Amino acid sequence: MSVSIYYTASREEPLTSAEWTAIDAIVARYPVEALVAECEGFCVYDEGTEPGVVFQGATKLPFSDDDEAVLRYWCALLSEVRRVIEGATWKVQVDEAMVPWDEKLQRFFPGDRPRRRPHPW
Repeated sequence: MSVSIYYTASREEPLTSAEWTAIDAIVARYPVEALVAECEGFCVYDEGTEPGVVFQGATKLPFSDDDEAVLRYWCALLSEVRRVIEGATWKVQVDEAMVPWDEKLQRFFPGDRPRRRPHPW
């Protein structure tokens, strides 16, 4: 059984080419090689599965001691992407557990609040 992080952004207007360019640049700054060896790369689906879905994907998380670091790594990437896609409604979750957005810090954080830890990257 695997655990994955799922992410969806919805809004009425489709993504612009400038937004896609910015998203591609963000994803390129988060190479899977910076993580543990058995980690899957970040996945963005070509099309949303429902009307109004403009950004969607899922990425499998590893079963290892580094799983929290990997989850925080992908949440940092998704936080940057969220800042690019203005006016969207977001849903980020690890299987059934929602990953909250901290409005003040403008970041997704797994758990109730951010922990002060050095970044693994």
